[in-house]
Amino acid sequence: MTTTLVCSACQKNNTWNNNQYKQGLFFNCASCSVRLQQIFCPHCSSSNIWSNPKTSVEGRLINCAKCSKSFQFICCPHCQVVNMWSAANYEQGLVYKCITCKQPFQHVSCAYCHEANVYPTAASIQGIRLKCRSCANMHQYIRCPHCQKGQVWKNCNYIAGSAVPCCSCKQNFAYMRCPHCEKANFWKNPLNTTLSLICFQCKKDMNATISISHSSDKKEIDVTKLSNQIQRSLTQLDLGRPRGRRSSLNRNPDDGTPRHQARAVSAHPRKVSSCSYFIECKEYVKNLNWSISFFNNKHDRCYCQSCYSHHLPNTLRVAEADYVVPRGWTGFGLGVDPFRDDDLWNTWIVVYHAIRTGHIPGKIHIYTSPSIRYASLQVYSPLNSFQSPKTGKHYNVQIVLQCKQKPGTFRVQGETIGWGDKRICNIVPNESIEHFTNRRSSVIPYRLLIRLKDKT
Repeated sequence: MTTTLVCSACQKNNTWNNNQYKQGLFFNCASCSVRLQQIFCPHCSSSNIWSNPKTSVEGRLINCAKCSKSFQFICCPHCQVVNMWSAANYEQGLVYKCITCKQPFQHVSCAYCHEANVYPTAASIQGIRLKCRSCANMHQYIRCPHCQKGQVWKNCNYIAGSAVPCCSCKQNFAYMRCPHCEKANFWKNPLNTTLSLICFQCKKDMNATISISHSSDKKEIDVTKLSNQIQRSLTQLDLGRPRGRRSSLNRNPDDGTPRHQARAVSAHPRKVSSCSYFIECKEYVKNLNWSISFFNNKHDRCYCQSCYSHHLPNTLRVAEADYVVPRGWTGFGLGVDPFRDDDLWNTWIVVYHAIRTGHIPGKIHIYTSPSIRYASLQVYSPLNSFQSPKTGKHYNVQIVLQCKQKPGTFRVQGETIGWGDKRICNIVPNESIEHFTNRRSSVIPYRLLIRLKDKT
């Protein structure tokens, strides 16, 4: 069989013999070398051709140039045969099987350049860091279990099991890809229940192979390597040199300053995955049996002597206000609404919160302090007993919340525990050590601080 196509740029014929032509794939005109993509309409069989397309039209809604009817198509990454959806009911991110070779594949368009990336696998690609075969940028993709709309994280900062609101229907969900069977696990109401980490499919513990550093989330599918294995064009594609990764919100999550500033880098604790103190504090957090949906490990920090050197500053400044560094504490990141429309990390100050009910009779307020020393006094943060299940050691444990507080929504006052002239904190004076407000939405916890002390 012979196939002849007319180049839309130079009007010259391009001819293939012996069924060598496969529609849907890129080819270069034999005469003018223009890059072309062509598909036959499933309704009227007329030819639709695109001249010099920047990205593949695979997966997109196409209206036939002749009959105006809609359709979609994907080229199978295994056998290159076109899979057609004449009803235009194709959905991105789902697993389909090729009509010819019966092999599974999934397709997700790049969040940056919109290139069609087709993955020859039935294993869930949701939540994995995906690398575009064209522009080499990374992103994560998850379909909302409520409205089935695709959610994209361009900064690859979705943490498995984190509760997030859908950007379309605004309903909350959490997702985790099982490291054993690679099936997708969704929770539709993660804020109202404790998440079970037992896979819905294989019934294995998904947390068993997830390390503190979330190594399983660092897996990525490199479509460039896949495209080298699977010839997806009759001629060599000239996609140009890959662009460098586009800059994301490259800011310190603690104080909002750019990471390249010397102060922000020097004042940042080292990675916590190998710190024995952090690991023991994590044991206590697990012992609390709080829902995993409360946490966001991206904000984990350790301020022990090993992780936060004594050479580093005792105070840091955010939003024109100083706060005391929580030396000797370990912090576990808490989930904060990623769709807030205010600049929380850069314009809200950092404070600490821990207070017993009824501390000041007759006043219903939220009390905070820029001093970790004040917030961790036992009148605010009582001691709890804990025995490490791994080492058998006995500890006294304290808990304090590290928070963001909106400027202009609180009043400043002196200490309210009767210390008089005795200095509580060597940095913040007693006269201005306490904040109070009745505006609940103006204080947002973003880190759970834990301190362990040997029991004597």
